[in-house]
Amino acid sequence: MSDRAKVNALFDKMHGAWFPDGPSDTNVGLISFRPTSAEYWDTSGVAGVKYLFGVAKAMLTGAAVESAKGTHGETSMR
Repeated sequence: MSDRAKVNALFDKMHGAWFPDGPSDTNVGLISFRPTSAEYWDTSGVAGVKYLFGVAKAMLTGAAVESAKGTHGETSMR
């Protein structure tokens, strides 16, 4: 989806950790979907703290966020 007004409306400071050029970054886009199942990584506890420090570092340096390590799980959306 290429609704730049919607991208601007939804973009906030936290997204800048992944897209340092802000909402005008050409890599920012919107998608719409209806999931039937999902997978997730639980970054609670120490893993979550490490992840938050990584996000803060990315926001301060303009570097990309490193992928989170944590417990992987699956769930049904049906």
